[in-house]
Amino acid sequence: MKRVFLNMRKTIVIDKAIAEQLDQFAKKKRITKSDLLEVALLDLFQRYKG
Repeated sequence: MKRVFLNMRKTIVIDKAIAEQLDQFAKKKRITKSDLLEVALLDLFQRYKG
C-alpha cells in the first residue's frame, strides 16, 4: 500500500539564534529543515497530548 503525503507550506517566525542553530544542525546531520521541524513537532505533540 502506498502512503500519500500532503504537504503544506507555512511561514513561521523564530528567534535568530534558534534559526542559526537549526541551520547548523540540519547541515551537520544532512537533513532538511522541514523534515527536522516536522519530527520535532510530532515528538512535542506526542509528549504533551492529552
